[in-house]
Amino acid sequence: MIYKIFKKVTEQCDQMNPKVRAVFTSTICQGVNICSAKIPSVDLVLRPCYYAGHGKIKGFYV
Repeated sequence: MIYKIFKKVTEQCDQMNPKVRAVFTSTICQGVNICSAKIPSVDLVLRPCYYAGHGKIKGFYV
């Protein structure tokens, strides 16, 4: 189950321009799987990072 979440987030990251890479962590707490994804910031020279499907103007937010 948790790998499906990792895969889905990674697919979303691949649709960004420039592509971003999530750093995943997971643990089990009281019998429940908990996962988190940290998205490191993009270098200043590569900004803005945007969703390629909407283009540079409509595909990013501050």
